[in-house]
Amino acid sequence: MAGAWKLFHRAKHNVGIGVINLSVGPFYMHFTTTLSAGHLSGADFVASISAAEVASGADYAQAGLSLSVPTWVSSAAATQKFDTNDPEVVTASSATISGIKFAVIAQRTSAGQARAAQALLCYSTLTATAFDLNTSNTLAVTLAAGGVFTLA
Repeated sequence: MAGAWKLFHRAKHNVGIGVINLSVGPFYMHFTTTLSAGHLSGADFVASISAAEVASGADYAQAGLSLSVPTWVSSAAATQKFDTNDPEVVTASSATISGIKFAVIAQRTSAGQARAAQALLCYSTLTATAFDLNTSNTLAVTLAAGGVFTLA
C-alpha cells in the first residue's frame, strides 16, 4: 500500500513565494527509483530528480502522467483539501518499466516547459522495495478519496 503524500521541503517555500500556484495546473505525476534525503530537503524542480526517474518506455514517458486541474474543497472542520484526478493507467505494452518506487507530483506551467522549471510539489512511497512493471502488466495509481493532501 502506498504511503501518504508528503510535500517536498522546498515546495512549501515555492508555494509561499508563488513559484507553485496550487489553483492552476497542469500537474504531472512522475515515477522514480529513489529519492535521497537531499532530494527531499533541497530539490526544487524536476531536473533535480531526473537521474532518479524511471526510464521512458512502453506507455510511460519522463514527461509524466497528466493530472487534471486541481480542486480545493473546504470542510466543516476548517480544512482545505487539495485534490486532482487519478492519472491514466500505465501499461508496459512493449517493454518492462524498471525500478518504480516513488510517485512525484510536479507543476508544469506551460507546454514544453524545461524540466529545470517544473516545480516539485509532493511525493509518495508506492512500495518499500522498487518493482518492475513487466511487459503486458498495468499500474494504476489511485489517489486517496480524502485528497492528495489537506491544510488545516
